[in-house]
Amino acid sequence: MLSGFASLGHTSAVFEENESGMVENLKRFDPDLVLISRPGPFLRLYPEIAQLEKPIGYLAHDLHHRRLELQARILGQRSLSAQVMKTVESFCFTRSDLAILPTHSESIDARAIFPGANVTWMRYFNMQPESMLMPATTPDDFSVKSGLIFVGSSAHQPNLDGVSWFIHDVLPLVQSEVPDATLTVVGHWQEEQIRALTAPGVRFTGQVPGTELSTHMERAAAGISPLRFGAGMKRKTLDYLSRGLPVISSSYGVEGLSFFESEAQSRTDSAAGDATIPGVIISTSTSEWVTSVARLLQSPQLRVRLGIQGRAFVRNSFSQAQYLEDVQRVLAELERAEDE
Repeated sequence: MLSGFASLGHTSAVFEENESGMVENLKRFDPDLVLISRPGPFLRLYPEIAQLEKPIGYLAHDLHHRRLELQARILGQRSLSAQVMKTVESFCFTRSDLAILPTHSESIDARAIFPGANVTWMRYFNMQPESMLMPATTPDDFSVKSGLIFVGSSAHQPNLDGVSWFIHDVLPLVQSEVPDATLTVVGHWQEEQIRALTAPGVRFTGQVPGTELSTHMERAAAGISPLRFGAGMKRKTLDYLSRGLPVISSSYGVEGLSFFESEAQSRTDSAAGDATIPGVIISTSTSEWVTSVARLLQSPQLRVRLGIQGRAFVRNSFSQAQYLEDVQRVLAELERAEDE
């Protein structure tokens, strides 16, 4: 949000929890308001920061306890950690002057789960137009692209689970229909995880600089988001779409995005039904994933059409101007919370 504050004429600074004398440095900065990101830091830092008597915003990122509940259900684990996290989040949501989530739907849910909490939502991601690569405009252009790409670190449990499931359960079946189908995984993964996921057509690049990531994106035919659980909005999905890449995703990979398409539909067609996400093929079961991936890899025309639709969706719904409007709205809500 720093770029947003600067664009609106505000001075801001980032203070890391583990930096020496962080609270004293914050006091010297003498902020008009404080934003604390994620539940752990909020729980640990709130007692001291509350003494500053400044408005405190909580950047929630998602409903962590809900993600942990889904994880426990999918992996057959105990949900004790989800129960503990829900207690922690209750503290964060109810003690903050304003809690901020990246999806409209989660903001509604949070108000119901944590009575008395002051909750809003905003676009966390500003997809700069100049960062968007122009999609291919003809099937011939797109025919030179090949393979699938996934961007994300294994440190995030939904990524580890989703990629493991895709490599073990989906990719071999896709390769039986499309023998040259490949998957490139970009991000930090541990060596033992890579060894366990070694398979024909799978390549792990490790963490790469932005220019190299762009090269991998340019060469890919489609992006995947095979998350079997999760919460919050996924930057990776927006990044794929912004670069003109069609996307195959689970419902968890596109959380929060239907709100923007529903808004667009309501402006053009009052009788519109449930929104779909432009540029995205949503798949649930293994068989749907296999069918969707094989179909997309075999059809340059479909990839072109979805790529153009997806890029237009991101340009229309996640522009810098819209992002700044959200930042300004959140700041105004924090100011109102201080006055109440």
